[in-house]
Amino acid sequence: MPMSQPTNPYYPYNKVSDFVTMPDADTLLKKIVDYLLDLPMKGYDPPSDTSTPRSRLIRLLYYDTPHPLDQPLPTPGQKISIVFDPESPDVAPTDKGYRIYPMIYPIQAQSEGQTTLKIFMGWAKPNDVNRVEQSVEFQVLTNTAYENNQASTSLSRTYQICLEILRALNGVNIDGVGGFYFNRRIHTECGLEPIADKSQNVGYRLTMALTYMGSGEGDEVNCGC
Repeated sequence: MPMSQPTNPYYPYNKVSDFVTMPDADTLLKKIVDYLLDLPMKGYDPPSDTSTPRSRLIRLLYYDTPHPLDQPLPTPGQKISIVFDPESPDVAPTDKGYRIYPMIYPIQAQSEGQTTLKIFMGWAKPNDVNRVEQSVEFQVLTNTAYENNQASTSLSRTYQICLEILRALNGVNIDGVGGFYFNRRIHTECGLEPIADKSQNVGYRLTMALTYMGSGEGDEVNCGC
């Protein structure tokens, strides 16, 4: 086998097989949060009505009162204010508190009940050397006082939130990574199930997944032939 060159990123060794490396998987979580927030972009303004899953999702998270879907769409600043800030973990910018946590995070005791969404990378299931099925978990919890207070035909606030996430993501290709799916035959972790904590919070856990293929590294493989 030829000697590895100093310019080789694997120096002093050689990469001999071009197996899957899950390119950009570490950036997926931020992309999901940004997508679900549905912030304005150049040439795009999110709809102010409740015609889309994301416009309903943010209202269900932001407003604890009855008839949350009748409330105005939160402003971009209001949306961003409820996303956990690691530089100020104990003090949120508004009295709404943090409601979206892009991590596995043990939420502290709440002085007032609120609805929270935790999003984090789940089980990466390697089906073969060139294909990985990556799950993403969405855990939604709310105080029992808010779970059934919507005063609408949708009794469970957290169940509806999970459905709006499913509707917003299922089949959507996030920045070229691959389309989200909700299929237990492809990834056995996919599903929707009730959860609760040891306090007064109840909710649901939604697990979806997507496929990573190839290495994306652009490295020349030296097989030593």
